[in-house]
Amino acid sequence: MISLPKFHSDNEYITIFYQGGEVKTLTAQGKISGWIIAIILPALGMVLAVMNPKHIGLLFSSKLGLGMIGTSIIMELV
Repeated sequence: MISLPKFHSDNEYITIFYQGGEVKTLTAQGKISGWIIAIILPALGMVLAVMNPKHIGLLFSSKLGLGMIGTSIIMELV
């Protein structure tokens, strides 16, 4: 991966780099959006655990709940 300098355009920093023969770009807004989407699920789980612990308890005590947790983790990683 060869990194090129960062350019300032429309209040966003754009990083341009080559990877596998392709030119790829990452903007600051795109990076922040990715982090926010990744954090929403665990944060919502914590809020629900504080508001109603019985509902979250079902998630960890039933087979269906454990399957839903496993599916959500896999989807977060992909």
